[in-house]
Parts: sequence; C-alpha cells; structure tokens
Amino acid sequence: MEKTKIDFIVELIDSKQFDGSNKERLFKLVSDELKQIDDTNNSVKSEVNLIKKKLESIISGDFIKSENGESVKIQDNVNNSKTIHNPQRVVDLLSKFSEKSTALKFTVHEWDIEVEYKNLSEFLKQVRKEYNEFSYELKELKEKLNGKCYGFLLNENIGKSGWGYDMIKAGWSSPELSKWCQKNPDKNPEECPLTIEDPNKKISITCFGDVIQHFKHEIEVREEGDKLKRLFIDVMRSSGLFNPFLGFNRPELINLDGKTFYTDVQWIKAAVDRIFKGIKKHQKHNPELADIAIEATETNEYVLIRIVHKNSFSQGASIEVNNKLTNIRGDFSTIKDRLHNLCDWSIESVFKEGAFRLNYLCMDEKIPFKEKIDDSKGFTHLLKFYKTSI
Repeated sequence: MEKTKIDFIVELIDSKQFDGSNKERLFKLVSDELKQIDDTNNSVKSEVNLIKKKLESIISGDFIKSENGESVKIQDNVNNSKTIHNPQRVVDLLSKFSEKSTALKFTVHEWDIEVEYKNLSEFLKQVRKEYNEFSYELKELKEKLNGKCYGFLLNENIGKSGWGYDMIKAGWSSPELSKWCQKNPDKNPEECPLTIEDPNKKISITCFGDVIQHFKHEIEVREEGDKLKRLFIDVMRSSGLFNPFLGFNRPELINLDGKTFYTDVQWIKAAVDRIFKGIKKHQKHNPELADIAIEATETNEYVLIRIVHKNSFSQGASIEVNNKLTNIRGDFSTIKDRLHNLCDWSIESVFKEGAFRLNYLCMDEKIPFKEKIDDSKGFTHLLKFYKTSI
C-alpha cells in the first residue's frame, strides 16, 4: 500500500534522523497536512491523534544525537526551554491595583464608602468583576501570587487559612469586616479594629488598614522606607551573612535606595535567600572570598540588581551542553522556579571557556542563553525587574 504523508510524518518522528535541525520543516509539513484533513473522516482521526501525542514530547524539549546515533531528549536544558517567561505581564496585571477609577485601586487606597460605593457589598461585587477579568491569566503566570490576591480580596474563609508569607487571616471578604461595616456605615473599612499578633515575625495588626498595608508590601517593593535595601539586609541577616564568625566583610549596598516595582516580594526573598546560602557554601571552602556587593541600576523600563561574590569564579567549570550549569538542578533549579515570571535571571563568571553570561530566565527570546562578556568581578547573579508598561 502506498504511504501517505501522515505515514511519512510518523516514521520521521520515530526515526533516529529526527533532531532539532529538521524540526521546523517537520512542523510545517504537519501543519500543511492537517489543514487538508476532513475532521469528520474517522479513518484519519487516530493517525492525527498519534501525531499530536508524539509532537507533545517534542514541543516540551529539544533532542540531541547520542554517541550511538539515537535521538535523546535534553531534560530541562535552559537554552532550549519552551516555558513561557513574561514578568512584564505579571507587573502589568499587578499595576491594576493602582489603575484610576477602579474598585481594585480602592482595595489598597483610602476611600470614602459613602462617596465611592453604597456599601461594602456593592464594592466587593465590582472588585470581583474586575479581578475576574485577569485572575485566570495571573494564575497561569504565577499561581501562588494569584492565590495571595484572591485571599486578600475575595476569600470569605480566609480566617481559616491566611494569605501571604505571614498567613494573614483577614481580607476584604472576611465576615468580621462585613459585620463591622454594617454596624458602622459612616466609617471607613480601614478603621475596623483587628488583633493579629506574631512577635516572632514582628507583626502587629490593630485595624484593617494594617492588613491593607501588609498586602501592598507583599506585591510591591516600595520606595518609602527604602524597602529594597531593607529586603536585602533582612535576608542577609536571616542567612547569617552578618555573623562575624563566618568571616564575611560588611557587604556593599550600592544605589538600593528609592527603588519601586511590582513583584511577589515573598518569593523574591526566598530566591535571594537561596542565592546567599550558595555564597555561604562556597565561602566556607574558600574563606578568603569574604566580599559581597549588591548594586542596583535603573532605567525607565526596569531595575537591574547585581549580587556579586567578589573574586569568586568558576574557572574549573565548563559550560558545554549537559554540564550542570546548563542542565540545572538543585539550588539553581529552585531559584529559577521562584523567580519565574517575576524577573529575568542571569549569572556571570569566568568559566573554563572564558567570561560569559548565562541567561536562565530571559523575557527577550532573541537574547541567547550564552553571551560572551568582557570581564567579571566575581560570580554574579543578575535580577532584572520590569516596570509597568501601561
């Protein structure tokens, strides 16, 4: 029996000749063929489904040739990752909390209930409507961040679970707030008295306005109080880098004042904590590497933070394919997961092949994974936080 194009496609996928070099041609052939298939023709449905299943494994990662000629999938290869990374979009969605003439804005800004909305119930109806317009997209991009927003805004049972790093058990849909607003229709919801204490986390909430402020600081690094500098100082302290017995010199903090951008502060802290623990681990075996510098530069589009472990290099490490630097796991895998869709993340160092930048998370798909650079002052983590584009 004469072979069809579908037969050829299936055989090509199964063959040892299939790799990244001819993948684009295959996709075009599949696309052209599927356009001509009558979906009501049951005789080809099973063949179409077979193609789809085989292509799923291809779309999820590239293939390389092994020594015996077989096509082998590169697991988690950073340069060939198909994972969507769009921190700019997350920032734009969070910026809806500052959008003029919206109910969402008034969930984090003071408002007069008699002027803006008739009552809390009417207000929350509008909040739900506005939140539902982007909640699915936010969940797809950063599920835990979306859960935090939902808990603060709409979860009526938040008193049982809590939201955010500190598990704050109060939000706009708390029954206690609703009852208080019904009894006090002439007062601002921020005035509702609450008592949430946690001395270990230095939390002292006495009214609903404190809950609002807590949420604002979880979704935005804010200019007032120099929160970016405070973030790094707090994480360095909790990581033990200020412990004199570890032998680190006092870190340089350069230009961290006055920076502001939307993000999930909880998971940025968690990623930075893992970065500092990696520095500690390396310095333990190299006590002379006692200097750390953290510097921020800013443009109209982004804030770029450089965390430099001075004079610490990776000259013995290669950046060839399937090296642990490209097929990341362990701490680097955790850092990547925590920063995904929150910021771009790269490292710089001097490797066996010379000075390079490796872009693990990069929104611009045109930028290659591996970039040659002129020099490096030490093993460096670069975190690029975007500003709102709307």
